[in-house]
Amino acid sequence: MNSKLYSAKTFHEYAFNNFSLEVMANEYLKCYQEVLEGKTLNKKKPLIKNKGLVVLNKFKA
Repeated sequence: MNSKLYSAKTFHEYAFNNFSLEVMANEYLKCYQEVLEGKTLNKKKPLIKNKGLVVLNKFKA
């Protein structure tokens, strides 16, 4: 990794602004609210990927 191309401060600010406890909790709450309203979170049925193989999700909501 070329340290001249990356800034630790920039990475820290990005992580703090996008993955802080408050941000993550609010994003989860948005998803939960959509589910409670009967909306679908994914346009396509989620898939489980295992060692390069794609397996249909066997769990039903």
